[in-house]
Amino acid sequence: MKIGYARVSTTEQDLSGQLAALKEAGCKRVYSEKKSGANSDRAALKRMLKEVQSGDIVVVTRLDARTYGVDRTTICRLQKRAEM
Repeated sequence: MKIGYARVSTTEQDLSGQLAALKEAGCKRVYSEKKSGANSDRAALKRMLKEVQSGDIVVVTRLDARTYGVDRTTICRLQKRAEM
């Protein structure tokens, strides 16, 4: 199953472009939130990581340079889970 994750860093920013892109990509389930990249307490991301299963495809529309380290860590965790 394709699962999407969308995030913006402030409440003033709009998720609609990312959500539309995830829908267009065929995501059956989408997790989204408005949280700073510096904030490690991202409930939607944690929920997605708990629920994603081997064979699922995680779709992310943006990997910003300032959040690359956090997102790379997440990708590595997903890859390790897939290998189990």
